[in-house]
Amino acid sequence: MAGERDLVVNVNPDAELGVTRVWVNVVVRRAGEAVGLAGTGLDLSRFLEEFVRADEAGVDPLIVDADGAIQAHPDPDRIAYGSAAGLESAGQESEGSLDAALEGDAGALTAAMARAGAGAIPVITANLDGRPQRLAVTAVPALDWYVISAVDLEAATVLEGPWLQSAALAGGVTLLVLMGGFAWGVDRLILRPLRSLQYSATALAEGDYRVALPESRRDEIGDLGQAFGSMAEQVAEHTSRLEEGVRQRTRELETANRRIQDSINYAALIQRALLPDGRLTETLGPDHFILWHPRDGVGGDFYLFRSEAGGDRFLVGAVDCAGHGVPGALMTMLARTAFDEAMTTLGIDSPAALLRRADETLREMVRQSAMPESVATNLDAGLVCVDRTAGRLRFAGARIALHASDGAEVQELAPARRALCDRRQGEYTDQSHPTDPRMTYYLVTDGYLDQAGGDHGFGFGNTRFRELLRDHARRPMAEQATALEEALSSYRGDHEQRDDITVLAFRVT
Repeated sequence: MAGERDLVVNVNPDAELGVTRVWVNVVVRRAGEAVGLAGTGLDLSRFLEEFVRADEAGVDPLIVDADGAIQAHPDPDRIAYGSAAGLESAGQESEGSLDAALEGDAGALTAAMARAGAGAIPVITANLDGRPQRLAVTAVPALDWYVISAVDLEAATVLEGPWLQSAALAGGVTLLVLMGGFAWGVDRLILRPLRSLQYSATALAEGDYRVALPESRRDEIGDLGQAFGSMAEQVAEHTSRLEEGVRQRTRELETANRRIQDSINYAALIQRALLPDGRLTETLGPDHFILWHPRDGVGGDFYLFRSEAGGDRFLVGAVDCAGHGVPGALMTMLARTAFDEAMTTLGIDSPAALLRRADETLREMVRQSAMPESVATNLDAGLVCVDRTAGRLRFAGARIALHASDGAEVQELAPARRALCDRRQGEYTDQSHPTDPRMTYYLVTDGYLDQAGGDHGFGFGNTRFRELLRDHARRPMAEQATALEEALSSYRGDHEQRDDITVLAFRVT
């Protein structure tokens, strides 16, 4: 096909069969993209025999396209076969062009064709094949063709006498009627069915498979319409099955997702209920706050609290298990069991001893469960034992530091670099310091410090966190909690939460 038109009509002879056919090709599109090609050929031999090859002396009907290429002519050698598809040879380009036979009157014919395209039927005088002839032009817009009736005034039988004018007028009217009848016949027999197929192809490309096809006919266009209708029915059936399958699968996924979400919500309630919020409030009251934000409803972060001697001596801790979501929450069950066993066995005086005992217990649990090495079982922890009577605290950490600030400066007690249940066993020691009622103490997991944000998606970082503590450490604990929450939210912006977040802060008064 030439260019990118959706409908191309091309005349071509079949030497083997001895017939001349007009080939009709229609592009099938979906969402503007070509997905197929439907085409057929109509036998024009009878049409050319009865219409073009007329026996009227001096009258030659012919058909040309918009470029002047001859599509039908009494002399088959003059037809530009394959011109619509760009297949004519160099010799055909000259022989099959009407411009070459007009001898300088091609411009007049072009103007007449333009007027015919606007709906008029112009008649001009031009030199055609070396003889002055009268040319009547009418347009066939759907095919972009023009029907030209050439009358050789010297060869045609012309009536003479006083009634010549009336006879000429009658002949002209007759010619116009014939031309109009021919145009009507071409439109009804060829163009209307093709337009109907074109509209149906457009509707099919837009997803409307209830297409209206031409009435049943016993010719090539009828066969094409039946094939097109069968294709549309099959596409509609396959589409309907696919949509039903998608709807069924969507319902199944929605049901499964709802059950999973219900389970996660229930697990979140259980995990929240196991946290020592009530005992923290009973012992520390307004001198503490906690930010705890699992990334996926449940998570691998949790915090510890145990008190002795009526609250004069207590232990607080923050733990960050590997993973988040449901796997992280399951790891917290193992870790909580290990720390509870350590505190029950050893007491709370030495955080370092508790870390070592919990590490041993976790390693034994992992060994007995025969977990694959690819499963991450390590966890970070920071523990602080406070003795109010002695005015001292002991700290030991596994990758979680203890920050302290009075608003003027920020101190940091560094943790051991090895996590619990790591590939290599860590060495944990107690760090003893006097308590200061002006200080606020902070245990923070890496979910807060590593949260991506800002213009470049970098982590929040220790430097920014220390500045935040310096600005807000003297404020009441509830206001500090709000300030830390808002600072992280503002920095995060549109970035997703990267990990579970825990901040445990307290004062010793």
